[in-house]
Amino acid sequence: MVSADSIKVADSLKFTTPKGKVVYGGGGIVPDVFVSIGTNEEEAVESMDSLGFLSFFIFEHLDGHRQDYNGFSKSEFVNDFKVDDILFSEFVQYSISRNLNMNFYDFEDSIKLYLKAALAEQLFDANLHAKIKSSEDPMLQQVLELDNPVVKQGEAETIEANN
Repeated sequence: MVSADSIKVADSLKFTTPKGKVVYGGGGIVPDVFVSIGTNEEEAVESMDSLGFLSFFIFEHLDGHRQDYNGFSKSEFVNDFKVDDILFSEFVQYSISRNLNMNFYDFEDSIKLYLKAALAEQLFDANLHAKIKSSEDPMLQQVLELDNPVVKQGEAETIEANN
């Protein structure tokens, strides 16, 4: 699932549909467009989110810094807020102090996105958390591009945030 070359199809089970599309039998589905899955480290970032590790860090952060976010509306937060290097460094130190070791700096952009999503959930709602995370999801971006080829990556989340 890392590269399109890793999908094995049996040419002997090749079939052409009435509309001319070539499909293959054998009990599986071969995607029309391939989007690779993430690495183990990227999955680790997702796990930190799904297990609540990021949420707990943000909960503790907001305990002393909630006033820093009072001026943001939902759309301003989505479009204008950036997790700065200070908050990222605090998260790295927090993680290390809890024996979570990984190469954080290789995944800085992803971690910052997930921190922003966790902030959005606690400041606003769970829907905003999902919108922010999905803005960088390669599978969703590919679906949006296929659904509307005129909309380029990056424009979709701006359109979505304004709705």
